[in-house]
Amino acid sequence: MNKKGVNSPIIILSILLSIAVIIIIFMFYNSQSSNEKVEIIKTDSKKTQGDIEQSSVTDCGSSIYTLSAESIIENEENYNCFIDAARSCTKSKFSLTTNINWFGVEQTSTNYYEIKGMQSNSCLFYIKSESADLSYNDATVQSFLGNGMSQEEINQQEQELRNVLKTVEGKDGTCRYDSTNQLVELLNGWKQGDFSTEDFDNADCSGRYFEIEVSQ
Repeated sequence: MNKKGVNSPIIILSILLSIAVIIIIFMFYNSQSSNEKVEIIKTDSKKTQGDIEQSSVTDCGSSIYTLSAESIIENEENYNCFIDAARSCTKSKFSLTTNINWFGVEQTSTNYYEIKGMQSNSCLFYIKSESADLSYNDATVQSFLGNGMSQEEINQQEQELRNVLKTVEGKDGTCRYDSTNQLVELLNGWKQGDFSTEDFDNADCSGRYFEIEVSQ
């Protein structure tokens, strides 16, 4: 009887300890699960925020502008999309390929444009020259040959002009506009085929794109 009296508390204590261990394990497991859930939620939250930041840049796509006797803009709505974004300095991006045929010289260039939003009360306009090239058309080549130039001389002259044009290829820069109206005016001018060496006089521009040195 005495042995039973001694053993009963030990058995009860063992059962209680077992229950306590089970509870501790259960609590630990739930704690770990909760932490994992929090981490997952945080991770998903970061991904969501990243998606929001990425999608906040309006992609206006691209347009092809052919300048000739009758200027033609393919996907003009994409060009207008970028101009509309410029009015409010909304973050946006746009790519424009320009084909120019002047006096038998066919020039093709592709520029990437991006409006990076407002900074210190200025609208940031980013530009990068992605590609640039030119060539003589057949009529021009035949005209040169008729005037006594050799094919080798024509090729050399063509290459020299191409090298001058390619000095801008791959270069970029950023302009600060105190007024979005000035940027909109610039883009509308380009849309009408008005290109000038004074295009960026109304902006504070910096970068390799604006530091082009042409070798004589």
